[in-house]
Amino acid sequence: MASVTLNPTANQTPDAGQAGVAVTGAINTGHGSTVTASSGATDSDFKTCRWFTFQTLGAGLTVASLSLKASWTVTSGILNGDGAGNFFGMDYTLNGGSVWNVFDNISNTTSASGTPSINLAQSQNISQVQVRCIWQTGTTDIGELASITGSVSNIRIEAVLSDANRMILMGI
Repeated sequence: MASVTLNPTANQTPDAGQAGVAVTGAINTGHGSTVTASSGATDSDFKTCRWFTFQTLGAGLTVASLSLKASWTVTSGILNGDGAGNFFGMDYTLNGGSVWNVFDNISNTTSASGTPSINLAQSQNISQVQVRCIWQTGTTDIGELASITGSVSNIRIEAVLSDANRMILMGI
């Protein structure tokens, strides 16, 4: 069976649906190393991005399976004080943003990574799939510090095509 990778063709940072501040170096398949930090009494910061308009499959191709995949890395984090916290979250939607589902998330970490994967229905309308992320920090008391630094990469839909597509892909 043949496999095809479909990437988002657009991104928005900050994500209008979540607000916040722009991530660093957003591209259509992720973003570069982004630092989010808070310090002192009742301080918070968050940065957001959203990816959408995935490439589509050619007409006449039969899908055997679809999977939404991505990778993320927290390269460093600081949690100094009882009220200091950090968070990374990634969500996905299958209906153009009406309902968002948790793709992956982690909180209060100094380093971590993930490669979430969600199986989609063969009949999924790819134009309705979107992915978004949020990097967030917060502190509650004087002298506290919270930060999180990380990136997102390789956002994609992997389509496995049925064997019946061989002749179409080969131009026969």
